[in-house]
Amino acid sequence: MRGPERWPFLSPEVGVVEDELAKMLAGEVDEIIQAALPNPEAAKASGVSGVCLDLSGFGNISPSLVLSALGVLEQHLDRSGLGQCLIGPSEAAFLRDPDILATVDIAVAVLIDAKTSPTVAPATGAWIVKQVGELHEAAKTGKLRFAISAAGISWEGGQRRSSRVSYAVAMDQAATYSSPPTFDAKASSMMVRFIDVEGRPNQIWLPDAVTMSEALKAIPESIPVVIWPIGYEDPTLWEVFLDGSAKPPETVSLGEQVIETVEDGIFVSTSEGRLGVRRFEAAISPEVGLSALSYDIIPKAPWLSEIANVSLPSLTLTFDGLGDLDDFDSVLNALSGAEVKATFLLGLEDTLLRSDRITRLLEEGHEIGLLAEGDIDGDGLVSGLDRFSFDLSQHALHHHTGTLPVLVRHPSRSPLAVSRVAELAVARELQKQGRLALPTGISAPYGQYDPRAFHEVVLAAVLSQPFGIVRFDFSSGNSKSVSDSFKTTLDLFLAEGIQILSMPEVVETDAQRLHAYTDAQPDILDKVVYGSLRFSWNSFEDFFLILALIVLIRAPIQIVLALIWRNRYPVEPNYKPEVTVVVPAFNEEQVIARTIASILDSTYRHLKVLVVDDGSADHTAGIVEELVASDERIELIRETNHGKWYAEDIAINNLDSPIFVVIDADTLLHPDAIEYLVQPFRDPKVGAVAGTVEVGNQMNLITRCQAVEYTVSQELMRRAYQAFNGILVVPGAIGAWRTDAVREAGFVTGDTITEDADLTVAVNRANYRVVYQPDALSYTEVPETLRQFMKQRLRWSLGILQVSWKHKRAILEGRGIGLISIVESLWYRLVSGVVYPLLDLLLVGLLLQSVFAFALGVQPIAFGFSFEFYLAIAAHVFLDVVNLIFAFWFKRRWDWSLLLISPLMRLGFVQLLYISSFRALYHAVTGKLDVWEKIFRTGKAKMPRKPQAPPIARKTN
Repeated sequence: MRGPERWPFLSPEVGVVEDELAKMLAGEVDEIIQAALPNPEAAKASGVSGVCLDLSGFGNISPSLVLSALGVLEQHLDRSGLGQCLIGPSEAAFLRDPDILATVDIAVAVLIDAKTSPTVAPATGAWIVKQVGELHEAAKTGKLRFAISAAGISWEGGQRRSSRVSYAVAMDQAATYSSPPTFDAKASSMMVRFIDVEGRPNQIWLPDAVTMSEALKAIPESIPVVIWPIGYEDPTLWEVFLDGSAKPPETVSLGEQVIETVEDGIFVSTSEGRLGVRRFEAAISPEVGLSALSYDIIPKAPWLSEIANVSLPSLTLTFDGLGDLDDFDSVLNALSGAEVKATFLLGLEDTLLRSDRITRLLEEGHEIGLLAEGDIDGDGLVSGLDRFSFDLSQHALHHHTGTLPVLVRHPSRSPLAVSRVAELAVARELQKQGRLALPTGISAPYGQYDPRAFHEVVLAAVLSQPFGIVRFDFSSGNSKSVSDSFKTTLDLFLAEGIQILSMPEVVETDAQRLHAYTDAQPDILDKVVYGSLRFSWNSFEDFFLILALIVLIRAPIQIVLALIWRNRYPVEPNYKPEVTVVVPAFNEEQVIARTIASILDSTYRHLKVLVVDDGSADHTAGIVEELVASDERIELIRETNHGKWYAEDIAINNLDSPIFVVIDADTLLHPDAIEYLVQPFRDPKVGAVAGTVEVGNQMNLITRCQAVEYTVSQELMRRAYQAFNGILVVPGAIGAWRTDAVREAGFVTGDTITEDADLTVAVNRANYRVVYQPDALSYTEVPETLRQFMKQRLRWSLGILQVSWKHKRAILEGRGIGLISIVESLWYRLVSGVVYPLLDLLLVGLLLQSVFAFALGVQPIAFGFSFEFYLAIAAHVFLDVVNLIFAFWFKRRWDWSLLLISPLMRLGFVQLLYISSFRALYHAVTGKLDVWEKIFRTGKAKMPRKPQAPPIARKTN
């Protein structure tokens, strides 16, 4: 049978069937049918085959009434040559009426038992055999089709009637409510039972490929069988349906069945699906059918949401490009005369060379977006030169207008929001970037076209659905054709009474939100090329404004990415893999006992502690040996001194647990930390998990500044970096690793002096994901003196340079950790780490001269700088505070004293970081790479008396 889009349904409402059909008999057919098929001739021309009268929910209607209704419908369709089909339950008397079967082109008997209830399955094998036998005579006409229902029957507590639900939605609910489907062998049907968020019991009788393949055996091969309704089925059914000898597969992918939460609009949000795994066994007796059917992993479909809450027939007008100047003026004049607002999508040439036209568009209230070029292959938005072109368009547009639009269109996409799996991947990529993917909609013909013919095409489309997007190719090569016909086309739309909406009206938001955000930090190559093409910054002010712009763009991007990120790994109480906590130790007698005690206080009981003493010259090993004697969970390995990386490798070689946690010997572990750390490893693609390191010795200004830095870098930046799998460092103070992933990545190496960052990138490049679990807390001792702090930061800065160089191929591999994380770290240490100290000196100079001017009662010297320059300086300090506020908000704990420190960190602390960057560059250039010096530990790190970790049962999205 053809799909629903070729046979529109005319479905009387439940409870008013008699009245509805009576109206049709009374001659009001036009009023009723108009909603389903307003223009039969146009529908026929567009490929519609006929209209189905869907009475599948009304088996008790008398055959005479159905026959009369079909007669009226036939008269309405006669002029167009469209056919009729009738859908009804297999038990209905009207499907056995010879006059009705002679009238329709197709009759579909839906095999659903009218007596179905929460305790009675919709269709058992015996019942199907009975129905097939009773309809034997009707089948002889050649018009009858048996429809095996692919939809689940959902019963909700408090509701008298059941509802229809797709396999994908039912499985999504099963996964959401952690309620795996169960098999009723007597009914040969799957069931899903759960309590929803409102506390109501729900039950779904759910057919899948296995149970439906059993139902097919009850129908003679001579009788055509259809799957009804299309789109509700287990997609693996088609392997059985098209090849009767095939067995249903044990793996279930719902990647091409997308759950839409809001339909018919602009795609805005999506999630990825999950592969399901099931097992089934046939009974020894063929009459019994299946004996067992279960799902080890519940499949999940991707989902998407769309926006277009309009009820009247309406359009929105879009133009790809800005055309030639005369054509541009002609189109804008036509729009202005009709008081219509449109959306213009801009390519690279438009953004670089036509800033005056873009300004005019914005002044006249039109919307703008970006065009993305390149082929859609399912791997992302664009790549290579197309990616560069797209980024360059953003830069130019921001420079000319201060605008970074949200709307993006890919001209090679299909007219619908998402209609192909590759387009779903593109839309998902855009979502990660915070953008809206704009469909192409109904495209005007390229070249000269007949406005009236195009108007008829658009009218037919709009009347069959309430909303449509019209696209004009307004590139320079086609703009003359568009301008010649556009005013006539627009007048025809308006004369027809079609409402033309602006894009903000379509998505129900204010215009500012459609061009106020950006989603990707420009890479350094884009900046260089863009600067050579469009800018001539010859002054000191202009140069620093460029740097300020980069920072100002970067901050909101991180905030948006962090907002998008959600904790996808809530605690599953039954997931308790064995864990080994590895503690490398070298001269840690001051802190080792406290650290081990904090581990053993963990609420997670499936753990062991493995301490590797790396040739300590103090009493570290002796202290641990005493603890080993008192607790069998502790093990000690003693080695000669080779370094922390070697100690970790020794531990890994002695592991027998699938997961291990590494913490520093001065770290205090929160009791719930391991409980949270292990949860992401339920995903086999997760290779490492970074926890949150809290400063446990906030005792002076430098330690409190580090507390601010730790908070922002983890709660904001690490959340943001997880969005593109770009976490650069799993901290040595608290990090969990999949043992097999580390071994596959080549173990820990001594190639760099920051072995934790080196291992993080290596695991990422081994095609594992590195994620962040913010609720896994540890408390560490940070340097308390300037000398100790500078030693530590020199090691970190130089180590990151080494890691970036070692893993430079990650950039060429196109990984997020290479293209963004490594590039950004190099930018920070090689560019901003060198240039920004000059800006800080300028800030100090401006501040001092302003203070002296105020004291002397004279006007401060302005140095000729613009208002924008001073605003950019203030924005830097403001964004520091904003970042910390967002970090506290994510953390759900506030420390107002740290918030007061934040603005002052640019007057000393930040400069220390720049000095560390300078020193790291010097050591790298001169080859003085061995700068490891152990930080002296005092044992002053403390964990709060009542550690403030969020509860395990935290709400997640």
